[in-house]
Amino acid sequence: MRTLLKDRFGLEVEKIKLYRARNKARGEAKEDHAASYSKLRNYCHMVLLTNPGSIAIIQSLVQPEPIPMEPNSIHGDLGPISVEPVPIPRFQRCFVCLEGAVAGFLNGYRPFIGLDGCHLKRPYGGIMLATGLIEAIHSRASTTLHRYYCFHILKNFEKKYPGIGLKNLFWEAAETANFEHFVRVMDRMKVMNGEAHKWLLQIPTKHWARHAHDTRVKVEHLTNNFCESFNSWLDELHFRPPMVLLEGLRMKMMLCLYSRVTTVARWDQVLTPGIRYRVKKLLNQAESARVYRTCDYEFLVDYDERRVKQSIPFEDKLQTFVILQDFCDPYFHTETWRKCYSGAIHAIPDEGLWPQFDDDQLLAPPKLVRPPGRPKKHRRRDRDEARPVTHRSTTVKCSRCGIYGHNARSCQRLSTRSNVGRKA
Repeated sequence: MRTLLKDRFGLEVEKIKLYRARNKARGEAKEDHAASYSKLRNYCHMVLLTNPGSIAIIQSLVQPEPIPMEPNSIHGDLGPISVEPVPIPRFQRCFVCLEGAVAGFLNGYRPFIGLDGCHLKRPYGGIMLATGLIEAIHSRASTTLHRYYCFHILKNFEKKYPGIGLKNLFWEAAETANFEHFVRVMDRMKVMNGEAHKWLLQIPTKHWARHAHDTRVKVEHLTNNFCESFNSWLDELHFRPPMVLLEGLRMKMMLCLYSRVTTVARWDQVLTPGIRYRVKKLLNQAESARVYRTCDYEFLVDYDERRVKQSIPFEDKLQTFVILQDFCDPYFHTETWRKCYSGAIHAIPDEGLWPQFDDDQLLAPPKLVRPPGRPKKHRRRDRDEARPVTHRSTTVKCSRCGIYGHNARSCQRLSTRSNVGRKA
């Protein structure tokens, strides 16, 4: 923006003015965010009106706040005097659940919910949760099983017991679906570091080890990457006012839901494409296996990748594939996908077309508490976490001495080209 103004109009504009102009154009000013909070009640009414069966709840915190009077008031020279405290409802939290998403979860989604928080980069801050809190799930569904984010367990594990060997053993123990293999891996960890073995087993295995997970869920995730991808899916919505954030998220979900409907309409097989690919991969691996029958209902499978593969006729492969379809859970059938995305998220008209609602109570924004320092827009990454790709060169050359590895500001030498002139 600064270069464009200079080239086109010949104007030199300070950087702070450009920041303010950009924030004003985006609607990121403090006043715009405060005005957006006052519209949230009407927006929730529109969600319920256009999407029957949805849930939209706003919870406010009412605290009496004194209103100071001006010094030049009728009280003369007594200075500012606080009058009777006035109760002002301030925004505390908001919960929105669209009927189209609920219908899909009840019709065919796998019973698995990911919980994660997304920090909002706005003047008033805040955290957006994809679903709800763990305590809420415990209170409403006490029999549900919980999985922990293995990356967080690993970070706490590495703080006390660092080392690539222990890290590899942790992932091997977490990812195996065989209990005997899990026991062998944990025994190897015990030999390497007994304290690390004891610390890890203090966490119940049902929360982090795949072999102890409930097989009815049909989800093998050990991480929360799909929630992390949801956070990146929000993109610029992190910085927008609350009503713009909710409406932008509803738009994204509406378009995503319909795109899934059009995608599943092209599928004409019993299994979804991803599961069909995995089944075919298993059939190709079966060419290196030998099957021995021990009785009428029992078979012994001897699998060795080093064995020369035996070609299986196409007809036998096709017949085996059809039989394997019957053993796949209905969650992976195309028809189940159709049921998941059979609902719809309806559009909300422009704000100028909204009707007048009875609930016109003022809703003030949360109290603005500015932390010290410059606001951060990017989270702090761990040492072993991938850094974002930038186009800036990683090789720095000093403009004073001409040596790579530092710049002119941190240069400890004088320029070789100007040394002679300066000494003379």
